[in-house]
Amino acid sequence: MQVSLQKLFLLLFLCCGFFATAQVRFSTSIAPSVIGKNEFAQLKLTVENAGEVQQIEPPVLKNFTVVSGPNQESGMSMVNGNVKKYIALSYIIKPNGIGDFIIPAATAKADGAIYKSNAVTIRVTSASTGNTLQLNTPNNPFAGMGLFDDPMPRKANRDFILKKEKIPGIK
Repeated sequence: MQVSLQKLFLLLFLCCGFFATAQVRFSTSIAPSVIGKNEFAQLKLTVENAGEVQQIEPPVLKNFTVVSGPNQESGMSMVNGNVKKYIALSYIIKPNGIGDFIIPAATAKADGAIYKSNAVTIRVTSASTGNTLQLNTPNNPFAGMGLFDDPMPRKANRDFILKKEKIPGIK
């Protein structure tokens, strides 16, 4: 009897540890948290460790203009056998006024359950803060290769242009 009770307790302990590491987490973040009135910030809504995300409902952004978004990203990592995956929506926002603003919580439906994120605060000042938005965008391998881009600066091309006086037989 005592051996079976110990085995049951051990099984229960292992299951609790498994479920504790695989809990769904839904969070909101803003970067940078202090911006000037003509600067931009990135609002990011992230769902972690969900098997399936059915919907992410962004918060109402009544004091901001959405410049870009929603932009979706996803990823997965495995460290020491622990698999973590995430899905995120990001928005680039610009303030409509000056002051301290609270961006309310967002909601998400994942694995059949409803989750609510945290609210975030952003301060908008009248002066430029010098904070620049650093996006995790890959470098464009085709940058500078537009259809109408000049492949070489014009000054460098002047050495290769033949003038009438330098062409033999033409005056």
